[in-house]
Amino acid sequence: MKRVSKQENETNEDFGYRLVKQNLQIQDLRRYGIFTCLVDEYDKITEILQTLVDMYKRKTIFISGSADKYYGFRNENDAKLFLHTLAYKLAENNYHIVNGYGKGIGDFLLSGITEFCLKNNKKISDHLTVAPFPQNKISKANIEELYIKNREQMIEKCGIAIFVFGNKDNNNAEGIIKEYQLTNQKKLIPIPIKITGGSAKQIFDLEYSNDIDEIKNAIEKANSETTDNINKIVENILES
Repeated sequence: MKRVSKQENETNEDFGYRLVKQNLQIQDLRRYGIFTCLVDEYDKITEILQTLVDMYKRKTIFISGSADKYYGFRNENDAKLFLHTLAYKLAENNYHIVNGYGKGIGDFLLSGITEFCLKNNKKISDHLTVAPFPQNKISKANIEELYIKNREQMIEKCGIAIFVFGNKDNNNAEGIIKEYQLTNQKKLIPIPIKITGGSAKQIFDLEYSNDIDEIKNAIEKANSETTDNINKIVENILES
């Protein structure tokens, strides 16, 4: 609602009347659970809406990764526990995860979120959006175009991107790099986890010298634990 302001040649009495009238309108709306935001100019509404969108997106995290091998941890089970714990703690802190169900990653993110939701009587759909990539071509559709569309639809919902692992036996998980490039275009905050190696480490090396303080500080905090202490790594990611 536009804030009442005194008009040229308006008497104090008339201005006071309009001010009281506006305050009464605000109080009436509040009775119905509607809270009013006053602006001096209507173009401020666009700024407010964009701020709200940004706040929503910061609570929606894209997790990019795939793994045939699990580096950085004492054993494969610890690496899988890291993914499980990360997803559990993100859900516990009211984040929503978006994931393409990457090989060697998606199962353990799903298990973490599922455990949290079952323990706390929450809906999995409130904390997880899964958009798997098609694996078999059974139509005339260009599968690479489908991949591009799938990535775009996932990433446009998010404000933060976490990159983990990123390796495959047959290549270096180039899809993770494509997702990283797209998150840059969409201006997401990238948080690569260096200890997991693969494409995540490549992205860390690219981003570590980022001249945007917010991004650099987030990456440094998320990667400040140099051992394979799972709980500490996850804690730092949450605090970043």
